[in-house]
Order: sequence, then structure tokens, then C-alpha cells
Amino acid sequence: MAQSYATVLNLISAGCVGLIATAVAALLSSQCSLYGLGFLGIICSAATSIALTCQYLRQMRPCNTLSWNGFIQMAKTRLLTATLGRYSVWNLKRAYRSGSRMLEMQHITLMKHVARSRNTVFGRDHGFAEIRGIDDFRARVPVRDYAELDKYNQLAYRGEPNVFFPGGVEFLFKTSGTTGKNKTFPGARRFLKDFATAFLATKFCFEEFTRKSGRRCSMARQLMTSVHSADKRNEFGVPTGPLSKFVVSRGDILTTPVEPFQRVHDAKAAFYIHAVFALWHDRIGDVSAFYPTTLSTFIRCVIDNWDSVLSDIERGRLSADKVGIEPELLAALNSHLSPKPARAAQLRALFGDGQDLSGFFEKAWPDIPCVMLARSGSFQSSYRYLRKYLGNLPTFGSVLSGSEGFVGININVKEVDCNVPERYNPMLSPSFVEFVPVDAGGSDVGEAKLAHELEVGGLYETVLTSFNCFRVRSGDVIRIVAMDRCAPVFELSHRKSHMLSVDAEKTTENALQSCVLLAAERLNCHVIDFSAAECFLYEPVAGTCRGTKYYALFVELDGDRRLAEDDKQLFDQTLRESSEHYDQMRVGGRIDTMQVLQVKLGAFAALRLQMMRRNDGISEFQFKMPRVLRSEDSLRCLLDGCLLASYMRTYEELLNLATAAAALLLSGLAFAMLQLSGGPLTFAAFGVLATLSVTAAVVSQYLRLQQPCNTLGWRGFLMLSLLKLLGVTWARYSVWDLKRAYKSGSAMRAKQQQTLMQLVEQSRETIFGRDHGFAEVRGIEDFRARVPVRNYNELDKYNQLAYRGEPDVYFKGRPDCLFKTSGTTGKNKTFSVIRPIAERSLMSIFMLVYYTRELLASRHGRQYKLKRLFVVRNLPKDRQNEFGVPIAPLTKYFHTPVDIYTTPVEAFKKIHDADTGFYVHSVFALLGEVNVFFPTNLISLVRCVSSNWDSVLSDIENGKLSAEKLKDVDKELLSLLNQYLSPKPERAAQLRSLFGDGKDLSGFFEKAWPNVPFVMLARSGSFESPYRFLKKGLFGINLNLETDDRPETYHPFLSGSFVEFIPIDADGNDLGEPLLAHELKVGQLYETVSTSFNCFRLRVGDVIKVTKMDGCAPVFEISHRKSHVLAVHVEKTTEKSLQNCVALAARRLGCEIVDFSATDCFLYESITGTSKETKFYIIFVELDSSRVLVEDELLVFDKALRDSLEDYNLFRSEGDIDTMTVVQVQPGAFQYTPTQNDGAESGHQRGAIQNAPSSEAGRAR
Repeated sequence: MAQSYATVLNLISAGCVGLIATAVAALLSSQCSLYGLGFLGIICSAATSIALTCQYLRQMRPCNTLSWNGFIQMAKTRLLTATLGRYSVWNLKRAYRSGSRMLEMQHITLMKHVARSRNTVFGRDHGFAEIRGIDDFRARVPVRDYAELDKYNQLAYRGEPNVFFPGGVEFLFKTSGTTGKNKTFPGARRFLKDFATAFLATKFCFEEFTRKSGRRCSMARQLMTSVHSADKRNEFGVPTGPLSKFVVSRGDILTTPVEPFQRVHDAKAAFYIHAVFALWHDRIGDVSAFYPTTLSTFIRCVIDNWDSVLSDIERGRLSADKVGIEPELLAALNSHLSPKPARAAQLRALFGDGQDLSGFFEKAWPDIPCVMLARSGSFQSSYRYLRKYLGNLPTFGSVLSGSEGFVGININVKEVDCNVPERYNPMLSPSFVEFVPVDAGGSDVGEAKLAHELEVGGLYETVLTSFNCFRVRSGDVIRIVAMDRCAPVFELSHRKSHMLSVDAEKTTENALQSCVLLAAERLNCHVIDFSAAECFLYEPVAGTCRGTKYYALFVELDGDRRLAEDDKQLFDQTLRESSEHYDQMRVGGRIDTMQVLQVKLGAFAALRLQMMRRNDGISEFQFKMPRVLRSEDSLRCLLDGCLLASYMRTYEELLNLATAAAALLLSGLAFAMLQLSGGPLTFAAFGVLATLSVTAAVVSQYLRLQQPCNTLGWRGFLMLSLLKLLGVTWARYSVWDLKRAYKSGSAMRAKQQQTLMQLVEQSRETIFGRDHGFAEVRGIEDFRARVPVRNYNELDKYNQLAYRGEPDVYFKGRPDCLFKTSGTTGKNKTFSVIRPIAERSLMSIFMLVYYTRELLASRHGRQYKLKRLFVVRNLPKDRQNEFGVPIAPLTKYFHTPVDIYTTPVEAFKKIHDADTGFYVHSVFALLGEVNVFFPTNLISLVRCVSSNWDSVLSDIENGKLSAEKLKDVDKELLSLLNQYLSPKPERAAQLRSLFGDGKDLSGFFEKAWPNVPFVMLARSGSFESPYRFLKKGLFGINLNLETDDRPETYHPFLSGSFVEFIPIDADGNDLGEPLLAHELKVGQLYETVSTSFNCFRLRVGDVIKVTKMDGCAPVFEISHRKSHVLAVHVEKTTEKSLQNCVALAARRLGCEIVDFSATDCFLYESITGTSKETKFYIIFVELDSSRVLVEDELLVFDKALRDSLEDYNLFRSEGDIDTMTVVQVQPGAFQYTPTQNDGAESGHQRGAIQNAPSSEAGRAR
């Protein structure tokens, strides 16, 4: 057929020459009129053109396997490339001579898009009718990310006409989604013609490059290895898929027939078909793979199926078991094949068993001129691996483009160096391209610029305007490397979103690429593919907790080589050489050594398939492997393919046995792998088992080092292990995420808005949500405009509905429970709860608090061990309100039933009396080693131990609880609790030697449990006095990084709840509107306003004081409860002032105040029946001793309050307020449990007593 094409073309040329000769003879033999001369001239010109065209095409050596259809289509492309393509490139080069010409060309391109879209939805919204030039366009259309165009994208997604361009949407083409969620852009075939000129220009550059490299282009079939998704439509009936699906050639010019592109959507089957048809042809024109990863997959398919592929070529038909397609489609494909035993024999002679395909493309198809392939940016490592199979074939990346449009063209074809990345000149049509200058971290550093305004060395993010998008950020960052007259010459640097950051550094994709290439060069190995993740994503998935910040790098090598530990260290070293900022962080110890994990052959191919399935609708042809992983599923996929998994370091008898068993299994697997010759699945199975064995061994040893308590049950052990391995990792990430947000006010506001919108979204269809127009809320300002700040009582309408158990009040569904506040300020408040939301919120806070306390303990040289948790908590009985809704304190609702506490679960469930509960807690806690954790009322516990010392030690000695002490406990429950005990006389003797008769328990917790790591204990606000009592040596652990004596300071939570702050004065009066966290000022008092899943803009009543700023985040301490204010005249004495007064008086008197509370004369006199006829305060105090204060000592409190509070001192001086009355109460008076607050845990009140002072009953004599 090739001879036939040449013959036909020669015959046509000869005919044309004959026609010209005839015309000339006619001209010479007769006189012709002017019209006759003109006609003969036309004939001669046409014949000459046809003859020259035929000879040009003959020189292209048309392939004998081309059909007439394919030949005509290919001939048309060649001719258009040689004319229009050449003209387009010439026109670009001419424009590059001056900035004004470039500006003019860009102006023409832009105005074409503006004029076309003038009457569209987007055009009308942005005033396209008034746009006269680039400046007008920029003024009306801001630079935006794809997500910011959601309004228009949603309209286009529904198939609405006239959104971005006039007319209807014919299809939606999808991006690869490798950086996150797929983007979809509307398309219509009539507008794709805009790109025809650009396509021809790139084709011309490709042919010029081929000629410069000393090779010849030919008209032979083209190898294209694309795999398209099945035909799909969205829910609105609009066809969706990758752009290549809608523009791929339907002509007979490819090695593979058109049917597989249309009907074969399984990647393995499609690549197999491509391989058979490509190798069936002994000559192809060129290879268009675009991405080296696609060609790598093709090579892997050929290697894995070598014998089968050659057998199919030999027989002239596809193996049905390899392709798995319908018989009718299989028959159609087989009709394009014929037996070629000679071709199969030729390939066997060249490549043997197919395991070494070095120089594959050059040897299999000697006439192939060039491979169209991108080799810059993130493709450099894949390209280096592929070079082995390309031989000496040159590669050429002709264009830099994306779904948004064309950015650059590789117009510089003078140098044929395939080892350097491609360099591009800007495309000035068919897309209008702008460039936003960015720094190395990806932050904008200026306004968008045009191509001729760029500077050498600068980094720029590209912004595109095309027929279906306007000023959209592409995410691609380019680097300007030179100037071609007025045009910048640039390289693709990296994807803006592909950046690693675990501290304050920003390591780009480009730096990672350089690191891997440099390490591979030094190790003399080929890296097939690689990707990296931050430790915050890696550790929760891998089940590890190194305790430092680092990167995890996954690499896949070509061949059987296993990286040694020293080899892996080299990757960290090369990254330090590639990134100066990373090196500085490593030197400073802020980032730890990079963890390198080698994955087995094919692991990245598996990841590619998984990501394509997740991003349904994209094709293999457009897939780009992300260099930075953001998905747990992707990370899990690579971890499954790890050859060596060493997540943690090394664990007590049972755990040692588990380690030994894992090592034995690993040895057996290694022996079996050496003895057996299995396929990839066998080795994959061995790899998975080996990975599990190593992981089990390492985890076992790590947990052994945590000294697990022998009394823990299996469920308790597993829960504490998960808490240690996973919970702290998540909390560490959360703390890091908060600290990152604190760096800027905008980041804090964005995080608060995200939290708020999540709460609004989940309550949109509730009674509260509908009443307050949540459907229209788009941000913080909308929310504030619709929802006023209110007290609890002002929400009575909704609270009553929730109290009755009505569904969909604050959240969707019926409340599972009503949790009660302590009621110490008056009447209890009840809040409705639904289990999943409450558990998520509370667990988040729980883990954050736990992690910060463990961090403090580690700073003091202490470590959290796997011991039972010491929780001192007495829960009320189960009860329901009159509507059948359960009522309980929040601690009861969230109390885990798992056996991880010193006290058995049954005690929490069935013992509700405070004295009995404290006694049981004391006996079980003193049995052995514990972790002190969440003490609800530690003073009561210490008092209980001291007052029952002999009985407690006797119970430990005998191994059973005293029936006399627990006479109110059910006998069955007592018997059950005793089953958890065993006699421990040595422990009782140890405690007697430490504390004697138990009257002086100084250093109690530290001496009783020397390994206790930390205590979670509030010491700020109203708890300062109890802390001073406890600090007497009972703990001996510095809970604050600076000093014990300072109250805790807090940073604001930015997730879980949306919190606002109302500025107030010292008297509690509002001074302004609610502010967000980053708007607070140092020294100011604020009342907190909370929005959560069960309350919206509710005044909490807590007053805070901002002490300093950490970045943009306020650091504050609890000042007082707003409702805890004393007033007998016109003054307002806050809880904080009373706290300062008591602390100052205690220092002057040299005593410890256990607790205190105060009231005004009006309530006090009504209860006591006294009348002083003056106004005064009365304060009740409890001392930590038998000391009784004399009259002069009682007056010290009034003097201390006058010294602490200027207003009080003024009114005392003027006689408006009388001397404060001080009542000393007997020890234990403040530990009485209030009975009126049924369903709530006991709590402490500060400042003003709002009910009758029960402490009067314990008044000292």
C-alpha cells in the first residue's frame, strides 16, 4: 500500500505536469484571448500546486497500513501544519519583537472573548458591554480561584445556556482531580475550533524539532495510549468526561482502532489492546503520550504480558481472557488484525523474554522520529526512568496547557537537549493569560501582570481567561529563566497546592523533585515514581507517633534493589541541599529527618487506579501523579505497598511473645520468597504479610516500653493504646492547625467562619434555623444580622421545646439527653444533646486538653504510661423529666464504660452517694500504679482518705471493701466490686511507712504514685484558693511552663464552637458589639458568647481578661463569672476582686484558704434573722488547719478588699458600706453536696451566694 500511495502520488504529479505541458503547448500553438490566458494560468497554477503537494506528501512516506480515510486526514493535518501552523509561529515571533505588539495581540484575544460573552450571565454580571480594553476588564473581573466561581459553575453544571458563553452546554470536561476535587468546565465543540490554530502551531514546532534532531517525520499511524471513561451524564443529563474524550480524533490515524477508545474503559484491558496493536505495526509515525507516567504504565503492561502479546501478534487475534470484553467487540477488534509470525519472531529476537526492554521504542520501531512527552515539573523523575526504554529517541514537550486554556508554546527548537526541562514562550492566543507574582511559599506579592511585564528569576502563578472561564487561577507556578526579546522564556516550576509544610517552612514540589533526582543519581538507581506526605497525615494512618515533625517520602525503584538505611538518609540530605529553608529548619531541630519508605513495583500504578476510581470520569491519559498526598486513602494505598514498614521503635512478656511471633513469621516469609517462584500476586501477598509482621513487632515493642498495667482488661489495654498511638497524633495536628491559624487574623476568621457555617448548615432545617433564616446565611455577618445575642432565659421558647423532647429544635433529630449545669448560680440550665455530635465535639476537646497536659508533663521529664486512669467522679442516678427525656450532667453522658479507670465501671453506674463514692475511689486508687487524670473534686478525695485512713488501708490489706463503710451499697454490688480486689498487705505497709497515721498527707499523690505524669486540674479564676491548698506539696509537678503560681492562660478554640467576645467594663456593662477572637485587645475584659450545635449566640456568663497576644490570637485568663457580683450600694464587686482579697488576706495571715464564698447583707439577714441597719458583705472562709481566726485577723479580709478594690474603699471611707463580716466555717463545710440540684454533679460557687448559705450550718465556734 505504501508503494501504491507513492505510485498514486507520482501519477497525480505526472498528470499535473502533463496538464501543464498541454496548457503551454496550447498557448504556443494558438492565439488565446485574455480570458483564455487567464484560464490557462489558473490551470497551470492549480496543477503546479497539486504536483508540489503530492511530492511533499510522498516525501512524508505514507504508511501502507493507512486507510484512505486516515491518509486524507493525516495529509490535511500535515498541509495545514506546514501553512497555518508555520504562519502562527511566525506571527508569534513577530509579536515578541516589542511589548506593544504583544499587548495588542493580547488585547485582540481578550476582546474576542469579551464580545462573545457580552450577553451571557457572567458577562452581564460583570458589565462586559462597557469593557473597551484590558484595564476595563481587570477592573470589573477579579482574579479568582475555581471555587469562587461556584455560582456560575453550578449553573453550567446544570446545563443552563448562556452562562460563560452563548448557547447551550454540550458537555462538561473534568480535570484530573489529582490535587483534590475534580473541577468541571463547560464546553461546546463549536468553541474548540478556537484552539485549532494553537494546535497547528504546536504541531509545527514538533516537526521543526524533529528536523533539527536529524530525523524525518512520516505519515504513519500514531501511538496514543489513552484510556477514556465510559459515557456518563450528570444528574441534569449533561455529558461529562475528560476533555480528550470529546476531542480525540475519530479518523483512522492511530495504531489502535477507534472502538477501544469508545468502549473499553478498564485501564488494564485498554493498555493491553494498545500494546498488541502498537507492536503489530512494524512502523509508527510518532508517540503522543504527553505524560511519562502514561508511557511507563504502557511499558509495564508490555513487560508483564510479553508472551501473551507476542502470541496474539503471531495468531492475529486478541486473547479473550486478557481483555475481558464482549465477544462482538472482540470480533470487531480482531478484524483489524492478521497473523504476523515474522513480526513476533523479530520482537523475540530483539528483546528475548521481554524482561529487559532497554531501547524498546527505538528498536521496536526504528523509523519513529520523536516522542511527544512532557519532561518538566513533576514529570522529571518519571522521565528519567523512561529514558531507559526510549534509547536515543528525542522527546519534545510542545505546549504548556490545562483545562483552562493554553499558557505556553515550546518555540525554541534550536537546541536538542532532552535532559533539560522544556522552556516555553507565552501563547498570546487563543487564551488571555496573566501572571500573578508569588514568593517561594506561594503567597501573592503583587498584582497580575501581562507577559511582556515579567522579570527574569521571578515566580508567577498563571491566570487564564478563555471561552469558558475568566481570570481563573490555574495553580501552576512558572519560573522566568530568560527573555526572548520582549517575551519571557519560562519553565514549569510546580503546582501551587503541591507544597509540604510541617512548621513554618514551605517545601515545593520542585524542591522534592530535585531531591529525588539528586538522590537517585548518587545511588545509581532509577526512581519510577514518588510522592510525599506531612507527618500529620502520615502518622494517624500509619499508626505511629514519633513526637516530632517530619516528611514521609514514598519511592518506587525500578528493579529488585532494596534501599538500606544509609541510602534512605541520602534523600533527607539531598532535600537539605535542594531547599535552604528546609535545611535551616533541620539544623534548628524544628523538623526531624525525613522518613523514606520504599514501595514495591506497581504500588504507584495501584495508587493511580485508586485515584482514578475515586475521581470518576477522568482518564489515564490525563492523570498526573500528585507529589504531595492530601488523602488518607491514597496514603493507605502506598502503605499497603511498602516493602519495609518501620513505623515505630520497640514492648513485656505477652508483647515480647507477639514480637517473637512476628519475627518468626517474617523469617518464614523471607525463606519462602527465596525458595518459591511466584507471580506478582504471590509476591504482593508476601509483601503484605511481611509488612503486617514488622508492624506488629514494632508496635508491640513500643507499647511494652509504656509499661502497661497488668490489671488492665483487653478492652482497656486496646483503648489506652489507641489513645496513645492515634489520639495524641490527632491532637498534635489540631494544636498545630490552631497555631498555624493564629499567625494571621484572616486565617483565624476563615477558620471561625468555617466552624460557624458547619453549625449553620447542620441546623438549617431545624425550628431555630428556619425562624432565623439560616438558609440565607452565607457568612458571619449574615449570621449576626439574623441571630441576636441572648441570655439563656431569652431562648425559653426553644429550650422548652427541647425539654419536651421535640425533634429538630436546635439540631436535626430528637435529643438523646438533656445535660444539666451545676446550678450553683441559681436555677439549673438544661441543654439538649444528640449523641454523635456531642461525642465528636467532646472527644475533640478531650484530646486537645489531654495532649497539652502530656506535653507539659514531658517538659518536666515525666511520661504517660499505660496505667489506669484516676477519675474522681460521682454521677447522679439515671432519671428522666416528665416528658421521658433522660437528664444527666455532661460527664455522665460522656462517661466511657471501658475498663480503663482505677475504679470499676459498676461503681460509676450504681453508686451515687458522694461520701460512699469517694471512699470506693480511694481504696481502688491506692491499690497500685495509676495515671492521675481529671479530678472533679480532689479536695474531697484527700479529706476522705485522711478521715478514713485506717479503714482504707485495712480494705487494701484484706482485699475487700468494708461493709460497715458501705452499708448503703447493695450486697450484690459490694460482692461484685470485691471481685476486683485481692489482699495487698505489702502495699498497705508501704503507705503506712509513707504517711503514718494519715493525718499529714503532704506530697500524697507524688509519694503514693511516684510515676504519676500529670494532673488535669483547673487553677485559674475561682479555683485559685483550692489550688493553693493542694499545692502544699501534694503533687510536686509544675503544671505551667513558667511557674506553678500563675493562673492558666488560654488560647481561643476556633473549631467545634463559634465564640464571640463582648467588651465589658469592670462593672459588667457592655461596651460594644461582639468581636471575634483576633479583634480583642490586651487588658480588656470580655464576656464570652457561644454558638454550638445546641445553642446560638448565648451569653455564657464567663468574663475573661486578655493578658497578651500570640501572633493574632489573644491569650486570656478567666477573670470571673459575670453573675457573681456583689452590690449593696451602687458598687459592683466582682468574683475576681473577692478572689484577690482572699489571696491577699491569706498571705498576710500566713494561712491556707481551702475555699470561700460570699453574699450580701440582704440575703444573710433574712436567713439569720439579724439586722445591722447598715450595708455590708459577709464572707465565709474555710482554713486548712484547726486554727481559729480572732477578731483582729477577721478584719484583715476587709482591709485586703479595700486594698484590692478602689470603689469598695471609696464607699467604705464615705460610710456607705460597713465593715465586711467574716465567718470562719469548720473544715469540710464546703464539701457538702447540694441536694436541690438533682441530676447535676456537685459544683462550687464563687462570689455571691444566690441561695441560702448552707455554709452557715458549718460555722466555726
